[in-house]
Amino acid sequence: MTYRFAIAATPQEFYDAAWNNLSRNLMPNNMILGVLDSLSDKSVWQTDATGALVFEGETLVGSMLQTRPSRPLISEMSPEAAWFAFEQWMNKFGAPESIFGPAQSVNAIIQNGRSRNSSWIESVTPMMAYELMSVDFPTKPARGLMRFAYAGDEEILEKFVLGFYIDCNLPEARSPTLKDDVVKVVKRFLQNQSVVVWELDGTPVAIAAEIRKASFGSTVSLVYTPPERRGHGYASTLVAHLSQHILNQGAPRCLLFTDANNPTSNAIYQRIGYRYQCDHVLLLNPPPIQ
Repeated sequence: MTYRFAIAATPQEFYDAAWNNLSRNLMPNNMILGVLDSLSDKSVWQTDATGALVFEGETLVGSMLQTRPSRPLISEMSPEAAWFAFEQWMNKFGAPESIFGPAQSVNAIIQNGRSRNSSWIESVTPMMAYELMSVDFPTKPARGLMRFAYAGDEEILEKFVLGFYIDCNLPEARSPTLKDDVVKVVKRFLQNQSVVVWELDGTPVAIAAEIRKASFGSTVSLVYTPPERRGHGYASTLVAHLSQHILNQGAPRCLLFTDANNPTSNAIYQRIGYRYQCDHVLLLNPPPIQ
């Protein structure tokens, strides 16, 4: 097979080339599609952003998209094409801090990396993609109420976001500027009015956020309850209410990702109407190819 790796000159060029191909398999590609759809300015790549197209002959068979430094996303493609794309990306941009995408693509990278580098040791988080079309509210909802976060919530939001990054073992948790990064993230969420809290007796006890507002649906993320508040159903009730709010605003569906190794969170989401669709993998710090 002869593959070709091409860098798109602009986000619009990437969009025009990749959108229909990616949309044919919405759930495996929903992360990369959501990021692409949320780019408000498609005339020029912003700093550290880039998009790459993978062709077999003249046929587009996959793509990669990066909008955060050293954290590319990869689309669903054949194992052979995924390894080719990863090799080309490494050769052009160096080893990334992480790569995220459908299990078929990322597992091909891991398997080929192991066979080519005897010292390859990876850090992997298996994840599951879910879709919700209608909400099943908990039969015993938690006490409290959902409200949108406001400026006075900064301190507790920063604490919760930091806990979310660490608990989920996300690349953000390894940043040398982690605390400053969290402050910026909270500020952005507040500006966009996209983060909600579950409030009990005047105190926020859980958070969640709507991210990647796309034409095909919005993603629920940043779901976090501090350890001392867990076991009361705050997060599940909050996610149910936020999901219903998103649907009420006209979104055709809600999406979210979970840690495949966390049976508790997966069971909670399923009970409120989320349905498992496919597997993804987050690969952290892949070593150089020998």
